[in-house]
Amino acid sequence: MKNHREYVSRVVNGYDLVGLTAMSFQYQEALALASIAKAAGAQTVFGGYHPTLACQEIGESADSKLIDYIVRGEGEATWRELVAAKLEGRSLKEILGLSYHQDQDGEKMVHNPPRPLLKVEEIKTPLRDSRLIRKGFSSFEIPIDSVETSRGCTQGCKFCSIHLMYGRHFRRFPIERVIADIRDAEAHGAGSIFFPDDNITLDVKRLERLCEAIIEAGLTHLRYKTQASASGIASSKSLVDKMGKAGFDGVFLGVESASRRNLQFLGKGRMSDDAEKAVQYLHDNNIIVSTGLIGGNPDDDREDLWENFHLARRLKVDFPIFYISTPYPGTQMREELA
Repeated sequence: MKNHREYVSRVVNGYDLVGLTAMSFQYQEALALASIAKAAGAQTVFGGYHPTLACQEIGESADSKLIDYIVRGEGEATWRELVAAKLEGRSLKEILGLSYHQDQDGEKMVHNPPRPLLKVEEIKTPLRDSRLIRKGFSSFEIPIDSVETSRGCTQGCKFCSIHLMYGRHFRRFPIERVIADIRDAEAHGAGSIFFPDDNITLDVKRLERLCEAIIEAGLTHLRYKTQASASGIASSKSLVDKMGKAGFDGVFLGVESASRRNLQFLGKGRMSDDAEKAVQYLHDNNIIVSTGLIGGNPDDDREDLWENFHLARRLKVDFPIFYISTPYPGTQMREELA
């Protein structure tokens, strides 16, 4: 899409509610899109990591003039209840996980109690026929779609906000549901599938079973991609061999840093020790490897930054990605640096 603001301006007319999800680096652009929606007469609903974790700050700021509601945490149930309440003219006070203006002139937002985590059977698969944008998402020129197989992570990385959304919980969707969702994605044009799970290798045996199910279902003609921990991938050559047979062609590994000091600061284990084995296992199965390396930590110097570069070269990573250490709202890193 060449101009997303122009697209929103074109399609927003006639809608009563416009939902926008945003991570911290997307938040300012979400506000710009909210301004377009408000000018067209719609109310706006914000959700995602940044609005959830910064709801108090947002609710007391000038930004709240562009935001009618914040859906905090998992949005499926809260969004449905908000829509139902508005259609039926009911009070919003009982909707868990919702922040809103109590009256039209209210300067501050009211924050209802949080919503408990949903049970996996309460989370439905996407209604892909409802999408406004159905084409244009591709990976290596192959149309791509996302299929969720699990939610959450039990790890305690200091820079990460996942556990602030879900707690340290790991919820698994039934493999039969995942296979059905893959079939639906393919029926809607996907030739490649991205598994966006927070930490899919927390349960290595389950990922093996998923690969086996993909093979048994005759879905190996699709291309699969995911993000995974280096330790999880390195723990099982059998797993990676099955990933190759199932059709995986890309894995992002969070290696984070070559520095022991930085790994401790980031709340990671011995990631770089596992990375070499993980990359080798993946390359042995013709799986492209990208990796994240974090620089700009408080005690970093020029040599630390170069060490990350040299680590990526030594590992022979196909696509190294170098991130700047960022203390996002609510994270332990932000608290320690405050």
